[in-house]
Amino acid sequence: MAFDAVSLDALSRQSKISALDVVRLRDALTHDGPVTFGEALALAAIEGSRLDKHHGWKDLYIDAMVAHAVSDTAPEGYVDSAKAERLLALAAPSGRVVSHATFEMLCAVAAKARWVPERLTCAILDEILCAVACGDGALREGTETTAGVVTELDAERVRRTLYAASKAPLYGITRREAQAVLAIDRAAGEHDPAWSDLCACVLIDAALTASQLVGPPRPDTLAPSRGSRGAALSGASYRAMSGEEQAILDLERQRVAIITGDTPEAFDAAALADALAGHPATPAWLALQSALRELSPMLHPRLQVRRAASSVRAA
Repeated sequence: MAFDAVSLDALSRQSKISALDVVRLRDALTHDGPVTFGEALALAAIEGSRLDKHHGWKDLYIDAMVAHAVSDTAPEGYVDSAKAERLLALAAPSGRVVSHATFEMLCAVAAKARWVPERLTCAILDEILCAVACGDGALREGTETTAGVVTELDAERVRRTLYAASKAPLYGITRREAQAVLAIDRAAGEHDPAWSDLCACVLIDAALTASQLVGPPRPDTLAPSRGSRGAALSGASYRAMSGEEQAILDLERQRVAIITGDTPEAFDAAALADALAGHPATPAWLALQSALRELSPMLHPRLQVRRAASSVRAA
């Protein structure tokens, strides 16, 4: 056990977690054994408590939980569906994450693991959605953000989550990821420009991949400096997938499914068109329509935009 020399139960009964406690915990994490589920449970209980915690606790907690979820339990290096369910039970027992540090921990697990199931990715996106829709929760602690506001920081959180979920080669934006992004956009009445650009880029990629095209990796297609206009103009970097690439992708999906117990599903053109047709005319939706008009020759017929801008509905 990683904390064999430190009683986590005794720490939980103290009035605070001191700097010395953090030093002892860090030394145990560095030099002792793997972090067990029991220890992860105890750490999560301390994080969720009202104990006064030294500022060094947050990084220690995140590092220990990442070690437990990624490297100290099988399958090593990966998060499968069972691991994800246990981790979410610790992080969000009531359905919402218990603290900002816990949200950062889930993001760190997703970034560190070679593959994660979509269940974990969508749980992170759902927490962002709840923060936007309700204006409360761990992501709004210490802020004056009201309900219905999607911020630049929210956009960066979504971007980071989508990057972490893109490690398998040739994976475009998945159906559930696109649905989560659309839900965040619908929940917001006030849209930061950084969010509108990211949302449009996500949906442009979804439209192109739903048209059976393959493009650059997500760090290129969703880069902060691109904007929806840049993403539309880069349609030339998307191309039809070769038979060999399709075979490789199919094998990779099978391998991810075997290891994680999860198979991400792409949006087909008809379903994506239906989802977009029912979406309000937010800044991201308007930017997307402009981009789709430019890209229409490349797109599936259901996604081609021919109508005049005057026919756009009011949000």
